[in-house]
Amino acid sequence: MGFELERFSGQVDPDFKCNLCNRVLEDPLTTPCGHVFCAGCVLPWVVQQGSCPVKCQRISAKELNHVLPLKSLILKLDIKCDNYSRGCDKVVKLQNLGEHAEMCDYSPAKCRNKGCNEVLNLKDMDSHMREYCEHRAVGICQKGCGLMLTFREQKLGDHCCLKAVKGQNNPTPVCRVPYRNLPDNLHHPSSKAAWMIFWLGDHLTLTPSQTVRETRRRNFFSSMGGSSLEMVLIA
Repeated sequence: MGFELERFSGQVDPDFKCNLCNRVLEDPLTTPCGHVFCAGCVLPWVVQQGSCPVKCQRISAKELNHVLPLKSLILKLDIKCDNYSRGCDKVVKLQNLGEHAEMCDYSPAKCRNKGCNEVLNLKDMDSHMREYCEHRAVGICQKGCGLMLTFREQKLGDHCCLKAVKGQNNPTPVCRVPYRNLPDNLHHPSSKAAWMIFWLGDHLTLTPSQTVRETRRRNFFSSMGGSSLEMVLIA
């Protein structure tokens, strides 16, 4: 498929147009009968139909040839950036289009904040992520999980510690709660533990200064789903 005619400055020579898509040729190939097409247009046609697209004779894909002098002329044409519809007014030589596209401030980019599906111009990404994104981090949850709190969760008050913990992919202790903040029915009289860790995996990683006091399975945060979690009390 070739390049849209409206992206080029001034009139485009008819000889630069593909006989199939009627756009400016991209990687032109010629048939034995002298017709010229974009490689992306003519190759599928010849493979499937076994003939020239203008139906003048039977041909095979191996009979198609590159037209390098024509390609060289086309690469010197002035063309609008791929992102012209997004606001970029840059006009470059076609041969430099790829280089410009790699650094264009108007390239579409998806927000990197988890949960955000916004697609913005690259130049607007930093301010969006720091100031406007509903899913930007604004602090740490003080309810117990210690995970990042998003602007949306703060605004709506709908942060769920259990859901946040389950959403973690890191195979390390994922939820730490001060022991003193545990509900009374979960306290163990003989334990001197300072922290409780909810562990959702198959193993637990502790630092040398931490000693496991007790391990037991409890249905905790039942209002948040009633999942059975491993409760590990550590010194």
